[in-house]
Amino acid sequence: YQGLLYTPNTLLHDYSNIVDNVLTDLNSVQYDSNAIKKILDISDKVKNTELYLDEQFVKTKANIKDTLSKLLSADAAIAENSNSIIDNYVIQKIKQNKEALLLGLTYLERWYNFKYGETKAKD
Repeated sequence: YQGLLYTPNTLLHDYSNIVDNVLTDLNSVQYDSNAIKKILDISDKVKNTELYLDEQFVKTKANIKDTLSKLLSADAAIAENSNSIIDNYVIQKIKQNKEALLLGLTYLERWYNFKYGETKAKD
C-alpha cells in the first residue's frame, strides 16, 4: 500500500469471519415480515409498502456483504483487534438485531445514496 497517505481498514483487515457467519441470517430477513413491523412499531393494518423502502431493502440485501465489511471497518474496536471473543460478540449482536440493522442500512440507502465527488454519502 505504498503511496497511500491513508490506508483504509478495509484493506488492512479481513472481516470474512464475521460477515460469513451472519450473511445467512441477514439474507433470511423479509421486508414484509412481522419482525420488521415489530422493529418499526407499526400495526398490522399498515402495509410495509406504504413506507416506500421496499426497493431500497432489496438493494441493501443485494449489497450486504460489501456494506457490512465497510461498516465493520469503521469501528475501531473491531478493526484494530484480531480477537475471536470480539468477533463472536459482534456476530451475536448482528444476529440478534438483524432486522434493525437491515432497516438502518435501508434508511441510509433511501436517503443518503448520493455522491459527493467520488464518495457516496452513505459510505
